[in-house]
Amino acid sequence: MSHRLMLWACVVCLVLNLLGSVIAASLKDAPSTKISQKTSNATIFRPRRLALATSPQLPTNQFETFQLSIERPFATLGYGQEVAGYPIFEVARLTGPYPFSVALSNTYRVETFNITKTGPIEAYFLQGGQRWQSIRLLTDGTIILSDVGFRAAIPGTEPSAQGGSFESDDDLLNGIWKLGAVAANAACVEKGTQKAIWNVSSDGTIVRGMRPAIGANGTALEEYTLQFDVKIERGGMTWAVAFPFGYPNQGLLLSLTSELPSETSFVNTNFSLTPRNSITLGFGFSLVNQTTLSSYNLGTFSIPFPVHENIWYRIKTALSPNQHLAVFLNETQVFNVSLSGYYIGDSSIGTKGSFGFGGWQDQASTIKNVFIHNTTAGELLYSNSMTDPVIVLPEYGVHENYASVCLDGPKRDRLVWLGDFYHTVRIVAASTGKLDILRGTLQYFLDWQRPNALFPISPLIGYDPLTTSDAFATGASDGVENYGASLPDYQILGLISFTDYISLSNDLEWARQTWLKW
Repeated sequence: MSHRLMLWACVVCLVLNLLGSVIAASLKDAPSTKISQKTSNATIFRPRRLALATSPQLPTNQFETFQLSIERPFATLGYGQEVAGYPIFEVARLTGPYPFSVALSNTYRVETFNITKTGPIEAYFLQGGQRWQSIRLLTDGTIILSDVGFRAAIPGTEPSAQGGSFESDDDLLNGIWKLGAVAANAACVEKGTQKAIWNVSSDGTIVRGMRPAIGANGTALEEYTLQFDVKIERGGMTWAVAFPFGYPNQGLLLSLTSELPSETSFVNTNFSLTPRNSITLGFGFSLVNQTTLSSYNLGTFSIPFPVHENIWYRIKTALSPNQHLAVFLNETQVFNVSLSGYYIGDSSIGTKGSFGFGGWQDQASTIKNVFIHNTTAGELLYSNSMTDPVIVLPEYGVHENYASVCLDGPKRDRLVWLGDFYHTVRIVAASTGKLDILRGTLQYFLDWQRPNALFPISPLIGYDPLTTSDAFATGASDGVENYGASLPDYQILGLISFTDYISLSNDLEWARQTWLKW
């Protein structure tokens, strides 16, 4: 994907596999000044502006029902301000085959849809925050989209209608104030609005394309063998080993790609990065470089037989004391390499850290029967059938958000940063007035607090603090407490956030209840 395309917050790609001629409801009658609209008890964010072209453009025309074709395959939608939710669109009419791709708040911010009929479609992943959205037609044919937007995951009302407001004779200052209020409104989320992103059933856990979610129970593991069963639903799957908690760019990534049958593969599949019937080995944050986090693609290994989709396979990944990594598929060794032979800058590849599961863009697979043994002694260290959502979702940090909190930002790392909350307290108190979310954020820090009174630097919203606090506090460096060593000034900024909240809210009762922890 081009760098220019990545500038747009959300991209959708569609593939048409059906002829149809059904007309859906048009948005032409909807007021163009409204950013959101209540529909069936759900708030829907509607676009205000539209641009149709051969590439993303700044949208200036009023939004209306539009058609994509090979001549104009890109639609760029403008929402007027930051919005967040689950992308939706209504297919009014279509011809021919075509692929359509949506950039979501998932790892890749892009999702591809195979369109086979007219009617409403909703993306699986939440888009955390965006002001613009691009929709791209990938194949020949035409499609008419009528109802486009986001099913809201944040309040759909203007911040000025929720609490405080600001107005002066300086339009620039007015705009700056509103920008801060809108940004804080999009970043502060209610409990349970950010839904679980894995589906767990008696058949196993369905994992869609995302950066591997790391298990909280594996932080102390070293020189181990990970074994699990996988059924590829589409494309392939990714797993991680030797991943230290707290350092997302220091673990091993392995990506299994199926034979990529034409019946299930999208036309925008990257066959160079994920070749058919192969396993790609990487180190760091991803298989490709991120803007500020270096990643290393260490090599791709061919599998000596076709990897079929919808067939169960057993994968075994062995980390040996001699710094060797071996991977087996159905007892067939795919490779056995020395990790010391790979260059990753000034450091070396370790064999200690946790494990997890994910997938490359648009991939999907089902995982079950996870076992970990000591590679040398064979002792069983861990097991999980991956069939109980009560166990799986919190352990891998993919549970719906446990609390009402303010994130660092709606579309960045989506962490609850302790130091960054310092300014959010004042912005929210002066704009939306959502004091309950401010208190919820402070309480969330207390829920993660260590016995030595140190607070977490940036807790995630999908892990349960009651069961994973130790993993995050000590899982990064040989069991040593790391909250005090990383960004120590954040501890002071967190305390200032507490005092600001109390002075702005006069919530003395909660201050008395929690005083000894501060």
